[in-house]
Amino acid sequence: MLKHITPAILIMVSIALFFFFIVPRYEEIKDKQAQIGPLNEALSNSKKVQAVRDNLLSSYNNIADADLDRLQKILPDHVDNVRLILEVDRIASRNNMILQNVVTRGSLRDEQNILGPDDSLFGKLRINFSLAGRYDSLVNFLSELEQSLRVVDVVALSFSRGEGDFYEYEVEVDTYWLK
Repeated sequence: MLKHITPAILIMVSIALFFFFIVPRYEEIKDKQAQIGPLNEALSNSKKVQAVRDNLLSSYNNIADADLDRLQKILPDHVDNVRLILEVDRIASRNNMILQNVVTRGSLRDEQNILGPDDSLFGKLRINFSLAGRYDSLVNFLSELEQSLRVVDVVALSFSRGEGDFYEYEVEVDTYWLK
């Protein structure tokens, strides 16, 4: 009789072991395998991003320092109105003009006290100044200002007659920088 009971007990123990130990572990393994798929996809995406980053970094490192300086001058990453005013003064001096009454002010958004987040990629600074000189000097000044590396938009230009062929000009320009 013991011969018949021992196999039955072993079969029952194995069935209980199967349902109480193996099945829960098998479900845990299936859950872990389901989590592995998205993680592997995220890992492959991060490797692609790293490859793109490395490619861009090597491209950036291949840019000459002189070209980087020119890019910084075109669209600086901070407001540098003093350097811009000095550059405008140099252009005016080269064209025999006198620069005076320089006034800077923020963008129209700042003046209107608009609330809320500013999600624009660049900032704008308005500069007003007066010039005194001949008309052909003004044309040369504006041409040279247009050819300078700094991005400048002439917003307004007005003039009044001075003495002889000497005129006084009021110029208003906008300049930009990256935020």
